[in-house]
Amino acid sequence: MCNEENKWWRTIREWFKPTPIDPPTVDPEFAEMCGLQRSAESLKFGILTFEYWVSASGKLRIWIKNNMLLASLLAVPVLIVMPLLGLLLWQLVSWIGMLVSLAGNLILFPILALIAVLCIVVVINIIKSLFGLK
Repeated sequence: MCNEENKWWRTIREWFKPTPIDPPTVDPEFAEMCGLQRSAESLKFGILTFEYWVSASGKLRIWIKNNMLLASLLAVPVLIVMPLLGLLLWQLVSWIGMLVSLAGNLILFPILALIAVLCIVVVINIIKSLFGLK
């Protein structure tokens, strides 16, 4: 058991190998760029500076990368399997509803037939008694 546990931890450690981030630098040709390129380069520099400030060791970046990989692996079954499972369950509920309705009608039919036969017998007996027939 302990050896298996160490195997899992080794696998997790191998999967979680952060690499340090180099400090961001401004492009040496920044002054020669047009306005749109300078704007994009300044946004890029700001994002890279924020990334370096948050986690210079790269641990946060690799953690986010691994979690996004796991989320994408879990999203595929959720987006493909769950709608199919929902459709199957909906069909099953519809079929069960139809079977319950059919069973209810099958139970009511003999009761209604018995009531109808009793009504016919009562009417025939009333007619016989009124006309004095035996």
